Amino acid sequence: MPLIYLYKRLFKFFNMKQLFWGFLVFLLISCRGNDLETGVYTNIQANDSLTFFVGLPVDMELYKDYLFVYDFFGENGLISVVDSFRDSTLFSFLNTGGGPDEVVSLSNLDIFSDQGRNLFGIFDVNTKRYRSYATDSIFTNQANLNPVLDRNVNVSYSINELYKTNRGYVATGFFPDGKFAIMNDSLELIYYGAEYRPQENKNFSKVLHAQANIGKSQLSPDRKWLANVIFHAGVVEFYNLETDTIVKKWEFVKDELDYTVKNGRNIHNKGVEGFISVDVTEQNVFALYAGEVSDPDAIATYGKYVYQFDFDGNLIHIYELDRKVLDIRIEGNNLKAIAHNPEPIVVSYEL
Repeated sequence: MPLIYLYKRLFKFFNMKQLFWGFLVFLLISCRGNDLETGVYTNIQANDSLTFFVGLPVDMELYKDYLFVYDFFGENGLISVVDSFRDSTLFSFLNTGGGPDEVVSLSNLDIFSDQGRNLFGIFDVNTKRYRSYATDSIFTNQANLNPVLDRNVNVSYSINELYKTNRGYVATGFFPDGKFAIMNDSLELIYYGAEYRPQENKNFSKVLHAQANIGKSQLSPDRKWLANVIFHAGVVEFYNLETDTIVKKWEFVKDELDYTVKNGRNIHNKGVEGFISVDVTEQNVFALYAGEVSDPDAIATYGKYVYQFDFDGNLIHIYELDRKVLDIRIEGNNLKAIAHNPEPIVVSYEL
């Protein structure tokens, strides 16, 4: 994900001390009505569901026949590994805390291959500590995991997401000098790259403008491309990671970013909430659109429209799901989505 807005709302709803402020991004606030642009879109119904959750799933990644699910209220660990065929949790790992094997505020999940190894990466946004684990060892020794890499990130500003690339690492955050922080394999900053959306009001600071641009990212399976969406705008951006500098290949703008700042520090979206989740396959980008006015009393933002693009930025299809969901992942012709209402589940759709 990936949750400062979620933390505030969950603290209000559940009043739990462990909901620390540090998980800075991902969910925002829930919504009410706006029309999709005129065009053809396909209504699809869920054909399967997984009901193994006891907490609150907020993010997930696919690995072989399993789901790695970030369960916000996981009693036995923040990450649940789920056998999707048997609809059962195999085990959970990573507890909340400040210990050597714990996390304070978990950011995005990242499963990738590097030098022939399958790895699972996590970033603690509070401590700025990054760890990666051999994915197969998680299945055999989850009670006593030894990270392949365990290192703090030396970047002066708040980081929201961190992903492994073929050349090092890429991060999003509250960076005044560029939308992305590009780092080497030692997690040392090389440069800040790419631009935020145009800033209409020059009186707002660069850091506040960076906060208004917060969203979610996902990399292609080969780690050559990055798709990014903006929570407060209907914007999808697609970047090439294989050049000397990060280069935007295309953008899709449904609703431009339009915000103001209240009380000197609170971002207020003047329009509808935009794209809230994104996934990238070998040939396509899928983005989940909310398109509704924010509801400050709800826990999170949900959407039901999934936009499908090819790698050239052509809009191929728009799907309307049978319910509002929080997060999406695609494998082949199957779309999996996290839904919270009426109960936390993962639902599947055939595209």
